[in-house]
Amino acid sequence: MLRLGVFVLIPTLILVAGHIGFAFLMLRKWTAFEEAQGGPLTFANISRIHTGAKNVGPSWLVVFAPSWSADFTVAMMALVALSRRAHISRAIDWSWNSQLLHANTLCQALASALFKFGMTWRLVTEHGSWLIVFAPLYWSMIAQLVLHYNKQPDSRNRRPGFPVGLTHLVALVVSFKLEGILHYSDTSWASVLWPLWGLGGFLGIMLVVGICCGVPLLLRRDVPPHMALFLLAVLLLLFVIFMPALVSAVRLTLWLDGREHMSATEIMRPYLAALFIVLVVLLISVIIVLLTSYSRRPEQEPGDAEDPSLPPPLLVDLPKVLYRESSTLFRRVSDVDCTFRSFAQLVDEADDAHDAEAGGQAGGQPLAPSGAERVALPPRRVAVMLSDSAVRPDSAVRPG
Repeated sequence: MLRLGVFVLIPTLILVAGHIGFAFLMLRKWTAFEEAQGGPLTFANISRIHTGAKNVGPSWLVVFAPSWSADFTVAMMALVALSRRAHISRAIDWSWNSQLLHANTLCQALASALFKFGMTWRLVTEHGSWLIVFAPLYWSMIAQLVLHYNKQPDSRNRRPGFPVGLTHLVALVVSFKLEGILHYSDTSWASVLWPLWGLGGFLGIMLVVGICCGVPLLLRRDVPPHMALFLLAVLLLLFVIFMPALVSAVRLTLWLDGREHMSATEIMRPYLAALFIVLVVLLISVIIVLLTSYSRRPEQEPGDAEDPSLPPPLLVDLPKVLYRESSTLFRRVSDVDCTFRSFAQLVDEADDAHDAEAGGQAGGQPLAPSGAERVALPPRRVAVMLSDSAVRPDSAVRPG
């Protein structure tokens, strides 16, 4: 029996593959409209373009066909998994959260297919309410919210997953913008697409924190090699996925606001590049999970299967390692700051002793030995003491 992680990765893999097919056909359709228009399209004049024209590029049914196929395939997989839960529960530890996970997958896949059907109808007929088109996504958001709060919390009283997805937030703001609800018609697209910028900002901060804390972690010899390689791979993947997706999102926003005249190729190619990288990563992940499952099959007991709603152990330990490394980094910075403060205090005391000696000689009175005079050390002695304190930050720099 394959590990349950495959049941999480394969639906995601199918959805990404279907979305790549949709994005490629959408690029062909968009390019055909540009050729018929005689140049790049502008969103301000998009209403003048007859999107229901049958002789311009592939039909809308063909454009949405790969995404529909992926949605129905994932829905069938989730339905089969739910229908066979009695048989599966005898072989593995089938938890309540696992059932809700497959139920949510089924709801999201069906809602996505209905939304794309409504979008096709809207583009072909060129009339209708956008609220009706986005209604399936509203219902999927409610379903995910209800299923999430029916999950069993873990020992830390946390439920796996999120109550609302990014797709639901984007669907809300975009539909409000297209229908002019809550004065969204007067708001720029750069402000409307705040969920995308929120996700981009979060990923950007995580990437910066990962670089600041992960690079010192990689340079330390006491870190296990598999942890170091995993962290390096995560950082590289975040960078190569984050940058093309961010470029595509910025260009699309500028095009929607009418600030730049961009072609479909300039907007869609970075997005397709990011999707291909995600697809390759998912393929490699599925292969690794399959190989791991087959290699551990003789040692695994029937009740030792893992819950797919829980993250892998390596992902659980990674934040702890990064937190420990960040604490070490800030502690070292604090120690260096204390060292420089001690050295500055030492220099100030030496300067005071030198000034006092100069004042005593000018007044013709010999100076008695004092603590300040003993602090006036040769520069070489001060340098040796500073280097010694830098090697041992916890040792204080003492004069004499």
